[in-house]
Amino acid sequence: MFLFGRKEETCVEIPLDAKGRLYVSPMPFGPYDPGNALLKIYKHRKIQFAVMLVTDVELARKAKKDVIKIYKDNGIEPIRFPIADYTSPELHAFSKVVDKIVGYLRAGANVAVHCNAGVGRTGVMTGCIVRDFMGIDAEEARTYIRQFMQTNMTDEQRRLMARFSPLSARLKEQNEQ
Repeated sequence: MFLFGRKEETCVEIPLDAKGRLYVSPMPFGPYDPGNALLKIYKHRKIQFAVMLVTDVELARKAKKDVIKIYKDNGIEPIRFPIADYTSPELHAFSKVVDKIVGYLRAGANVAVHCNAGVGRTGVMTGCIVRDFMGIDAEEARTYIRQFMQTNMTDEQRRLMARFSPLSARLKEQNEQ
């Protein structure tokens, strides 16, 4: 079973008005990467940064390879932000990572976001990136990304996405204080 439809859709683009491209996928070399094809797809799509939302335990148990080293050996810079499955992180730290990713995308870098299956934590991160780019609320962002990927967020993850504020809104709020 392919969570993104067909095998060639295992890594899908989330269209944004950015110089770079945003992709989502399951974790390379994990249980949802049949035939270990994702690294080849990442290279073909010229992905420069891989946002890894899996914990170290998940990475070791499910990938069974040193994914970080493989990324580095293939010119992909890993961005580690481990989140335990079915949970959501602290908002401030999470927002900083979203800001960094948005900056890379605006500068023209191609970025892939993944957790294990690529639907829960990946959906939250992707939804917040979309909120930042499009200036839309959480429900609109979820509706938008569901056109391209499956999402399966917990109530806690949906609440985090709703509490997230794009950088422009946070800066405006700071200036008004």
